[in-house]
Amino acid sequence: MTSNAARGAEVKALKITVLSTMLAGERTLGEWGYSALVELDGRKILFDAGMRPETVLANAEALGVDLSDVEDVVLSHAHPDHVGGVVPGRKAFMAKNPKAFSRIHVAEGFFLIHERRGAPRNAHASSIAFRKDHGSKLHVTDVLSEPERGP
Repeated sequence: MTSNAARGAEVKALKITVLSTMLAGERTLGEWGYSALVELDGRKILFDAGMRPETVLANAEALGVDLSDVEDVVLSHAHPDHVGGVVPGRKAFMAKNPKAFSRIHVAEGFFLIHERRGAPRNAHASSIAFRKDHGSKLHVTDVLSEPERGP
């Protein structure tokens, strides 16, 4: 997932469309969740996937945004309000584009079990079954490591 910005080149076009947030619009659903489509120099990346399975898909349709060509999904963390639309997105677009939602990027530690009120939980533990059943590939990144510097 190397971009022009990562290589030190100038970004020519950047557009961010919020697809899930606490605020509802005239045509869009609101929810306790977050998702945004990042378009960078012609490349589309979904950053987080909202909470409810239908929110990101419904809001994208209402806004006239085509997500079928999104191959990379970056998940900021494993809370339910950031991962809920990954599986529905993959299922919705795999017939049109077998690579849609096929590369899931997470930070190291994403799958660690966290405790809440004394009970262990992990909001995205089902992703192992998701990868097996739907053919997505998981990319785990060590976000604390020093990025490589090119010439």
